[in-house]
Amino acid sequence: MNRERVVAESEDRDRAAMKSSLEAWDDDESDELFYIDRARWRAQRAKVLAAEVSADANSRKIEEREAEHLRQESERFLARQMDDLRSLAEEQRKAGMLLVGEESGPLRLNMSMGVAAETSKDASKDAPATAAPANAIPEKRVAPAVFGDVDDEEETLGRKRRKGLVKLDFGLADGAEASKERLNKLKEGISRDKDILFKFKVRWEALNDHLVDTKFEQITKRKMKDYLGDLEDDDLIMFVVEHLKDHKPPQKLLEGLESVLMEEAEEFVVLLWRQVVFESVAYAEGLETGDIVLA
Repeated sequence: MNRERVVAESEDRDRAAMKSSLEAWDDDESDELFYIDRARWRAQRAKVLAAEVSADANSRKIEEREAEHLRQESERFLARQMDDLRSLAEEQRKAGMLLVGEESGPLRLNMSMGVAAETSKDASKDAPATAAPANAIPEKRVAPAVFGDVDDEEETLGRKRRKGLVKLDFGLADGAEASKERLNKLKEGISRDKDILFKFKVRWEALNDHLVDTKFEQITKRKMKDYLGDLEDDDLIMFVVEHLKDHKPPQKLLEGLESVLMEEAEEFVVLLWRQVVFESVAYAEGLETGDIVLA
């Protein structure tokens, strides 16, 4: 808890210092390379981005190697498990446990018929003997069903297995595929023209606070890093987030960002507002956009 409190206090101090610096900021007197030599700044930024892309590629390779190692370990573990199961089954067979299938377990012996036969035999001993007719046909003796009625057992087992079957419903999969295709068509149909986008009537209920705090904040952070590099400003990001939460028009956002982003301000607002329009149209059609980002 103390560490979290110290981190929070440090962030508050940094935020206050940045706010004070921005309030007193003068572009004409700044010696930042971003303001005095934009071409050189872009060249340096390109090198930084190239290094980041290379680092990301190396990280992906490491993750792929780790995933492959984990897959191999899982396969070896499953192979060991199968060997253990086979050894256990062999031990059970040697111990005299008859297995009739993988699902039914050890065979249960039905001795009821044998007991009934013994009882009948004892009763016949106690009963008085009577002479059988000379032309009587000897009664055919039926061997007791020591193992029970196999056919009945198999039929019962078959019924149980049939009861376990579940009817597969492919309607959900078809619906998901149709929704995906519809979302792709919506993405392709969103205009890139500023005037058309700015005139669109947004359904603000589609942009709840959670969506703005997650998807739109991430979009803003990524683009601000592209535009400003190390000068990325949390206050500027929060300005965009609060603008969306307050349901303000795009022209006001453009005017508020022009002093910092200059010629890139319009590019960013058009990009952001395409996402706003996409979310609004998808909401009107009852579609979930998930993590789809147009930018």
